[in-house]
Amino acid sequence: MSAKQYARLVPKAHRARRTPVIDRPMRPRMIAWAGPAAFYPNRFYEIDKWYKGRIDKPEEVPKFHIIDPTQHLYSLGEFLDKEKQKAAPCNIGFASRQQKIAVPKTDAQREELERQARKMKLIVDPDTTNFETLAVLNHYKIFEHLFGPGVFFENVQNMDVTFGENVVYYGNTLIAKDTQSKPQVIVFTSVLCYLCC
Repeated sequence: MSAKQYARLVPKAHRARRTPVIDRPMRPRMIAWAGPAAFYPNRFYEIDKWYKGRIDKPEEVPKFHIIDPTQHLYSLGEFLDKEKQKAAPCNIGFASRQQKIAVPKTDAQREELERQARKMKLIVDPDTTNFETLAVLNHYKIFEHLFGPGVFFENVQNMDVTFGENVVYYGNTLIAKDTQSKPQVIVFTSVLCYLCC
């Protein structure tokens, strides 16, 4: 019962001189000493000795890497634009094949593909999967190291590479044991099939 409830229920003539304290929990008579660490702002950190001694704390400056500005005249974007303007692209290969136009899938088909992929039941045929090899070759500058800057060609023939029973795909990893034997390369054309062993 609070003092407000007591004043409402008990008439003024019958009230005590001092409002009694009712339902007040017992206060502890002593405080358990947990050491000085209990009174730190954060007891998981040490006391700031610089502040306690009224001494100015030295400023912590991060270590900078000293570079020669004469070697860094351009930003990354300017440097990449400068590299692109060195040589005009020149295609030394055959014209790329016309790819089949992909038929857009319905929402039900997309949901079914997502359900199969979530359950690890979706099978993807690597032979029919399109892979942008030209971007990878340009990234690692394969054509530039072989033929010079700006020269490239697109692969228009299907090729199959195997090391015995291990088939080589884009992105898979072959250990040194699998590559001890000579690879078997098969180049498919519209008429003939060339076997290179």
